[in-house]
Amino acid sequence: NSFFALASFASFAACIAVELCTGMDIVFLPVLKGPLILEAMREMKPTLLPAAPQMLDLFHANILRGVAAKPAPVRLVFMLLTLVSKTLGRFLGQGFRQKLFSTVHANFGGNLRVVISGGSSLRSEVFHGFNTLGFNILEGYGLTETFGPITVCPFNDRRLSSVGTVLEPNEVR
Repeated sequence: NSFFALASFASFAACIAVELCTGMDIVFLPVLKGPLILEAMREMKPTLLPAAPQMLDLFHANILRGVAAKPAPVRLVFMLLTLVSKTLGRFLGQGFRQKLFSTVHANFGGNLRVVISGGSSLRSEVFHGFNTLGFNILEGYGLTETFGPITVCPFNDRRLSSVGTVLEPNEVR
């Protein structure tokens, strides 16, 4: 398992401790630029990506912009796959959706199992857009300046605008 850390110094504590304790590989980039991020993700094939909502906004916009730049038949296929994902994906699950959009997943390394969004609220269209594409996005809450995650939405109960349940041994009052 590899963990893809797009971290500034302030978020260092939030993105390192658990990964070091569990023996995951951690990937750091010298500069946060879209093409460099995706190139590193294709090479390192991360399974977990912590990301700020603004980064997920950019990824989502780039996916849609890339589709819009394709010829009409490709755009039509994408629209049909989106419709199939929205209707049958509810019953057949994220694995089905991932297969429908395997080329999109390949651009993120092909092994990405979960994206944890934190830092601010994730926009509805981005959450639902990535969900339709077969990505598992969880929202969480934590104090970057101290340690990091305090709560995270459960994987089996992903909800938009929910930071989920308290992670042990944290206490919330």
